[in-house]
Order: sequence, then C-alpha cells, then structure tokens
Amino acid sequence: MNQARLELVESLKAEITGLEAKVARLRLGRRVLMNLLELLENRRRAETEQLTREVARLKEENRQLSRLLREKNRALTGF
Repeated sequence: MNQARLELVESLKAEITGLEAKVARLRLGRRVLMNLLELLENRRRAETEQLTREVARLKEENRQLSRLLREKNRALTGF
C-alpha cells in the first residue's frame, strides 16, 4: 500500500510540474500577445494622427483652390 501511495504522489508531482510549465508558457504567450496588441494600437494611433493631418492639409488646399477659382470666376464674369 505504501508503494502505491508513493507512486500516486510521484505521479501527482509530475502532473503538477507539467501544469506549472503549461501555465508559464501561457503567461509568456499572453505577454507576447499583449505586447503585440500594444504595438498595433500604437501604429493605429500614429496612422490615425497622420491621416487626420493629411485631411486637414487637403481641406486647406481645397479651400485655397476654391477661393482662387472664385476669384478667377469673378474676374472672367465681372461679378
């Protein structure tokens, strides 16, 4: 009976060791995923900021071209 108990304890210890290793791998995988998520979020934020600046620049350019067109139109029509 004592031998069976020792085998059970050893078996449970091995299972615990395996589960601890699995938990460690999962933690590492979670850290990697969180780092990737942060990297993607930073890239998305930077791209959004760049696109916002580009939209503002294009709006300003459009406003200037529209004003120039109106001025040329006035010069041609006399109004």
